[in-house]
Amino acid sequence: MGKGLGLLLAIHIGAGGLAIVLGAVALVAKKGGTIHRRAGLVFFCAMFVLGVTAAMLGNVGGGLMTVYFVGTALTTSW
Repeated sequence: MGKGLGLLLAIHIGAGGLAIVLGAVALVAKKGGTIHRRAGLVFFCAMFVLGVTAAMLGNVGGGLMTVYFVGTALTTSW
């Protein structure tokens, strides 16, 4: 794996871990509270980074997996 792909994968994994933790924080925090809002905002940003890096990493191999990933992303976001 190239140095660029390794960095991209590290960013992807870090954003995923952050999204898991902050998603849990947002779920248990009082709705509408400061902690809930901040955790939700950072969760959204982490998920955005996760999606962008997944699109880039999924394009490396090409083939049918890319079609699957794009189809999954479209069906879960609409």
